[in-house]
Amino acid sequence: MLKRILELDHVINSIENEKGCIMSSFEDLMGDLVLNGNHSCRRIYSGVHSVGDALWDIETTICRLEWQKQLYFNGALTASQWFIFSKADIRLFHIELRSLMDHIGLVIKNGSESKNKPKDSFDDLRKKRVDYLQKNMISEEICDLLDGADWFDDFRDIRDEIVHKGASVVSFGIKKGDPVMWAIYKGHFRNVMKISPFVINENGVMNFERYAAYHMSRVYALLNSFGDILYKVIDITRSQRKSAARSHGGIKVLRAWMIELRSHFQSEEDNGDSLLYLSEPVTWKLNRTDIRRSME
Repeated sequence: MLKRILELDHVINSIENEKGCIMSSFEDLMGDLVLNGNHSCRRIYSGVHSVGDALWDIETTICRLEWQKQLYFNGALTASQWFIFSKADIRLFHIELRSLMDHIGLVIKNGSESKNKPKDSFDDLRKKRVDYLQKNMISEEICDLLDGADWFDDFRDIRDEIVHKGASVVSFGIKKGDPVMWAIYKGHFRNVMKISPFVINENGVMNFERYAAYHMSRVYALLNSFGDILYKVIDITRSQRKSAARSHGGIKVLRAWMIELRSHFQSEEDNGDSLLYLSEPVTWKLNRTDIRRSME
């Protein structure tokens, strides 16, 4: 897990705090594709552009969620408004991030020089990565990239529960200083999140800020490596500038959440506990009143 702490360090250090500017190889690539036009890189241009759009939408969702939380703390949102707005944004986060990963899959497919292309589903690419490598449909570097996305499988299952299997996102009332808390239930409020390392108690309640920080840090790290790989396989010259930077208020929020998550990881490591188990006191509970209020 030390690797995850170092990865968090790298991502946190790639974000300029005041403006929420992130710098990475993938950001460089998006800038160079615009500067050079899409003619020599037509096969990946649209996919890279879609990844950038999806990132922007996710960061906007995170920014809006934090903004709404502060409005709720300051009394500008009622509890009912907080429940329904935060629930919608948490659900949207899962939909957008899953779409982003398939946009990455499309870039991998279109960037393949094999006559027989792999599928563009990121899920399919991960599952069949060894087979695709053996058939020279993807490179060894892309195979390693897919292999390193070990977080994706659990995230996919959570998203599928929400989008396809009838699970409901539930948000909770919080007091000033608390993080965003959420859970997933379906049927007669049956908890479907009993194994996730982000569950903080037996009621299936999760700290969304740590959950989002963890997944987005993995996405940003993956994209940085992906950018380095793409520069090697497409006909484009890398600009000599220090680095491209893209700013967004949501990136600034995510950086703060990542710093808190890193502190938690380090604390858990010092205590000899599992670094991903978010050990919190059992105070958050779900009942029918919470469900009813979330639907008002």
